[in-house]
Amino acid sequence: MRDHIDFIMRHPQLRERGEIFVSKQKAKDILELMPPLERDLSEVLNELVQHKVGMDVTTKKLAQMLISDSGDCALPWIKILPPEKGKKQEQTIAYITGTAIFKKDKMVGVIDSSVTRGVLWLRDEIRLAIVTINPPHTEGYISVNLTQASSKLMPKIKNGKWKITLQAESNSDIVQNTTKLDVSNPEVGKMIEKQVNKAIENRMRLALKHVQKDMKADVFGFAEAFHRKYPDRWNKEKNHWDKIFPNVEVSFQIKSKIRRQGMSS
Repeated sequence: MRDHIDFIMRHPQLRERGEIFVSKQKAKDILELMPPLERDLSEVLNELVQHKVGMDVTTKKLAQMLISDSGDCALPWIKILPPEKGKKQEQTIAYITGTAIFKKDKMVGVIDSSVTRGVLWLRDEIRLAIVTINPPHTEGYISVNLTQASSKLMPKIKNGKWKITLQAESNSDIVQNTTKLDVSNPEVGKMIEKQVNKAIENRMRLALKHVQKDMKADVFGFAEAFHRKYPDRWNKEKNHWDKIFPNVEVSFQIKSKIRRQGMSS
């Protein structure tokens, strides 16, 4: 893959801002699709990227991943949707269904959209999201729409252990409440914020389980974080990063704030 990306980056007629996707299906079959509402498939995929459906990876961004300290990368995974009944085989679209994970130049697995959300949090790339919680001791659920979110990796090496603290903050609006809770009550609001914190942490833990523990691919930027803070230690240990990374301990500091309560039911 590195050779192909190097060619694209050097070719004067190819755009480094072009989006990159991965699929099990042939590129030719995907490009020949005839979407019902757009001129061509590129417009469909561009809209999906603009609406933050999955990862947004340009050629330039992929090149940066490949030359990063870990060399691992992640790309949006697309599939061709089955055509509607009575339509031709090519009268459909391709849709982003998850993320392909690469360790160096080798694809090591695919994660679904739910796990991808956790990856985006860890990479500080989450921008739009709906988080749904089921408050305790009541029926129904509450959904919040994230209007602002950010995260930061805080590396630390102590007693030979490599650790990361993930600091995340978010602002959100309540967009649906099917419970009988009075969301305008400050105590209820605090409870909702704690539940949102827990839901966000669970998303990131799920991503760590699949990508850090199972696939052992550092697509989160952990290597860069340690390199920046401990340059001398990194230069001594970088050749052992593949063994260090799966054992990096991750803790969370998450602060969610509900800005608008919306309409209570």
